[in-house]
Amino acid sequence: MSSENQVGGKRGQSVQPPNGQHGQPDEGQSGQPDGGQPGQPDDGQPGQQTSAQNECTSGGISSGDKIITLQSLQKEIENLRAELTEERKRRISLETIVTRPKVAFYARVSTPIVGIAPWATIVFSDVETNIGGAYNSKTGEFVAPTAGLYVFFCTILSGWNLIIESVLQVNGTNKMHIYSGSNFQGSGSNRALLQLNTGDVVRMAKHGPWGSKPFTVHNCWSTFSGYLL
Repeated sequence: MSSENQVGGKRGQSVQPPNGQHGQPDEGQSGQPDGGQPGQPDDGQPGQQTSAQNECTSGGISSGDKIITLQSLQKEIENLRAELTEERKRRISLETIVTRPKVAFYARVSTPIVGIAPWATIVFSDVETNIGGAYNSKTGEFVAPTAGLYVFFCTILSGWNLIIESVLQVNGTNKMHIYSGSNFQGSGSNRALLQLNTGDVVRMAKHGPWGSKPFTVHNCWSTFSGYLL
């Protein structure tokens, strides 16, 4: 064979490079990256770290957790506000108790009252206690110095073989009745719990014309007392 033919034959045939040459890249070359190369990241490489970095950036709290946390804080704030309101009410109540005036009285009939007229005031002139000065031993009237809840107690002893009816009045209105008397001497007692306003007038009086004449209130066994709760 001539050299020309050999050359021509060589020119006409394509060159087939052996394995491992750039015509057909083998494993490990840039054409086909293997594990751990930039083209195909494996475990633990930057491609896999994106979600973990996002979690670290957000503090590991999901949107649902954030909503639950916010609701818990709002509930705690509401509870604190309720506790503060109750504490303010307790403080106002204590301040009211501290600043409220002390009011109490206790008095007796000094000498028997014989022939008292219907609806006349029974005067308990012998005063034992009068804190606040609200009871008048001359008129027999108690004037409420402040609004509040008051307790009143009265005992009336009748004359011998006589009957007398008496009544506690507030501003002229009957609030409590007492019946006293028997074939000998008899006492009657009663208690009233009344809500009064400042300036209300309380007194014990002869209850109308009922009973037996002369209408008589015996002395030291007949008492009248009251106080502010």
